[in-house]
Amino acid sequence: MQYNVISADSHVIEPQDLWLTYMERKYRDRAPHVERKDGNDYFLVEGQTPASMMAMANAGQSSDKLRQTSRWDEMRPGGWDADARVKDMLLDGVDAEVMYPSLGMRMYKLKDLEFMHACIEAYNDWVADFCKRQPSRIRAVAMLDTDDMEWAVTEMRRTAKKGLVGATIPGTQPDDKGYHTHYFDPLWAAAQELNMPVSLHVTTGKKEEFSPQRFFASYGTLPHFIAESIIDMIFSNVFDRFPKLQIVSAENDVGWISNVLERIDHFYNRYRYTRKVNLPALPSEVFKQHVRATFIRDHAGVHLRHLIGLENIIWSSDYPHSDSTWPHSAKVIDDHFRGVPDAERRMIVCTNAAKTYGFT
Repeated sequence: MQYNVISADSHVIEPQDLWLTYMERKYRDRAPHVERKDGNDYFLVEGQTPASMMAMANAGQSSDKLRQTSRWDEMRPGGWDADARVKDMLLDGVDAEVMYPSLGMRMYKLKDLEFMHACIEAYNDWVADFCKRQPSRIRAVAMLDTDDMEWAVTEMRRTAKKGLVGATIPGTQPDDKGYHTHYFDPLWAAAQELNMPVSLHVTTGKKEEFSPQRFFASYGTLPHFIAESIIDMIFSNVFDRFPKLQIVSAENDVGWISNVLERIDHFYNRYRYTRKVNLPALPSEVFKQHVRATFIRDHAGVHLRHLIGLENIIWSSDYPHSDSTWPHSAKVIDDHFRGVPDAERRMIVCTNAAKTYGFT
């Protein structure tokens, strides 16, 4: 089919019975699930505070109608029904989407590794089945945790065979086991071999990234967490050891990139000898060869596109989350790309995503 607009970071809303249906029977009494309390629905995960469904699937609601709580029946079925999803995509002028989890992201906080892996495997099985309903329009990345590297590599290989087109891992790690360490080399090697881009999605880190009590301060500074992870990878020669590895900064905006690239080039040139660091190219050049970044709304990023790299920027709608551009994506895109040459616009809203995730 002909692709003109591809969202490289959209989300599913995992159905209420996903883990009850897809997990092994021995885990089902502990399975994540939705419960209604005081007229609102909450997602329950073992050992975690019940999560409101507020931000999950409220795309298209006006700001003054958003609430802190919501019910399942108030959300758009396109979150979990592939056929309904395509109807909403076409209404929005979007031809194809790459799916990330929503509720599933909370699995990264589980303490019981065996149980966490069972939850993630169940999600990966379900989302692979979800994509099969609309294979030309819907693709998905697998969820992977990294606390057990042997499991992570095995699960990456398993999900690649199921047709998933990338993998999302925690956006940040503890300082003593960060992405600058060799611990992750087996995962990078597998991703390179399988040609699976590895995503670092906002608010998925092993560090605490978001404080509900400081909502606006947290929201405004989120990009620096994943920026740190990527810079760690650059300066620890990850991309020198794995020259075909591709990293995706997901839902982290792009305007910050031009400033960060200038800063790390300057500090590399100034301090490379005192720090005994030797890269195969300037840090900014390494970034442009190996990192792609998605944005939803970022006028500054589009304005600075040549400093960031035209091939490094990918648009996304974030459907069906409350921050989504749906059902006004076509209008949002037109607004962002006013005066931008058609060829450059097409790269950012279509071609870059198509190349990254194999839409042909």
